Amino acid sequence: MHARASAGHRLLARPGPPPLWEIPGLPGAGALRSSTRDVLGLLDALTDPATAPGTAPARLTAALADVTRPRLVVPRGTARMALVWNIRPRPGFDLYHHSGGTRGSTAFAGFSPQAGVSLVALANRAPAPNGAFIQQAYSALRGLATGCVEGA
Repeated sequence: MHARASAGHRLLARPGPPPLWEIPGLPGAGALRSSTRDVLGLLDALTDPATAPGTAPARLTAALADVTRPRLVVPRGTARMALVWNIRPRPGFDLYHHSGGTRGSTAFAGFSPQAGVSLVALANRAPAPNGAFIQQAYSALRGLATGCVEGA
């Protein structure tokens, strides 16, 4: 994976790409490496767990449903949280999304089970302080889902 990884870029001008994060104790907190294709495959499976491949489909389907089950309602709001996913209810559909960044990389992943859409947005630069990349990715996901629900 390291040989195929894109080189990240810092917001501040410094020579060379920043080093990749290595977090052996908790790689999902910023050291996980994957491809856009793999993340889209995961989002497709989360959108419709019955379509997920695997040798133990019943257990995999149950696990996919479990990670998207709302666990917490944000006080004074309509947003909810699943194990990893922020859930934003919209008229006719919910948006599940998660984003983050490390030294030199920013990522957004989101999907809507009701609309049947998924979106992955990756950038090889550190997250901007204003969060513009993440906001644009979220807006694109919302637009895709709205178009699918309204067109149904």
